[in-house]
Amino acid sequence: MNEVIEGIERAEEHANPAWKAQALKVVSDLAHKQLELTTDDVWEELKNLPETTRNASALGPVMLRARKAGLIERTALFRDSQRKNLTGRAGYGKPIRVWQSRVLEQ
Repeated sequence: MNEVIEGIERAEEHANPAWKAQALKVVSDLAHKQLELTTDDVWEELKNLPETTRNASALGPVMLRARKAGLIERTALFRDSQRKNLTGRAGYGKPIRVWQSRVLEQ
């Protein structure tokens, strides 16, 4: 388990700070307009924004920060990713977590 935590910490440390802030805002915006979201939803919004990151793993710490901020919470649900990986090869089909908004007014 320490290897997982260390990997998350490394991804966080090496990510572009401006990208991390932008990604957290995207998660917040999504949580305010839809009940459920996945990292596919976040990547879809991020692809047209100016800041980038070299490591897609950097999104994991952003999601955890959003959870700690009370924006989203984990569910027990997973969906198959529909996103291609950063190299352009088909990377979809991998299970990704579904997150639930904690801030959406219903």
